[in-house]
Amino acid sequence: MFVSVIVDAEVTQAGECYIYLECMGQSKRICIDGDEQHKVTFDGIPQAAKVSKVRQRRAAIKQEEQVAQLHGGHRNKGSGSVSHRKGDARIRHKYRIENKFTTKQEIRLKREDLMKIRSECTPGECPVFQIDFKAPGTLKTEDQWVLVPLKEWEKKLATSDD
Repeated sequence: MFVSVIVDAEVTQAGECYIYLECMGQSKRICIDGDEQHKVTFDGIPQAAKVSKVRQRRAAIKQEEQVAQLHGGHRNKGSGSVSHRKGDARIRHKYRIENKFTTKQEIRLKREDLMKIRSECTPGECPVFQIDFKAPGTLKTEDQWVLVPLKEWEKKLATSDD
């Protein structure tokens, strides 16, 4: 959810720093003193609906199934909990796919996440890390991205007709 906030700053003759925030007819004055962090809330601003853990899990399973079917593969049921079923989806002898989604504007990704899916690939498989950005409250997919190792991307470019 996005809201418009007007921000203004003031430094008094005494050297005190203030920030003024205005949102939906409400205003707040905050004294900025050193490295302190401040949390500001405005009354009456609707919050994004919370999504239950069950709905989140269903959305994750749906994402895994859609990605696998799109490329002619299959979803690995119980991925991560079964030793011989690594990755969320697999297109045999081509790709091993890990799926993640977020309802935020950002996602934290560590190198170890990428190395994990790479280590789960059998010879000839390319590791793929697929990310969905979903709307808070509805979990509708708004944007999708795929990460693959650069060498694999270069191979694809070299074999394409474009």
